[in-house]
Amino acid sequence: MVLAKEHANGGGDCSGHDCGGGVINVRDTAGVNRRKYAATLHKDMDYVRVAGTREWFVRFYRLR
Repeated sequence: MVLAKEHANGGGDCSGHDCGGGVINVRDTAGVNRRKYAATLHKDMDYVRVAGTREWFVRFYRLR
């Protein structure tokens, strides 16, 4: 399993970060959808929901 901290908000500056996975929508703790850049690994791995984690802050992935 791989840990990937989401980068800048969608539309923000992502220089110095891997933003090759494009912009994804994630729900914050208030239930609001937020646009975030995803790392390139996002395209080749599946997101795994881990209880107790904040999806909009950190995401876990596993190989397909």
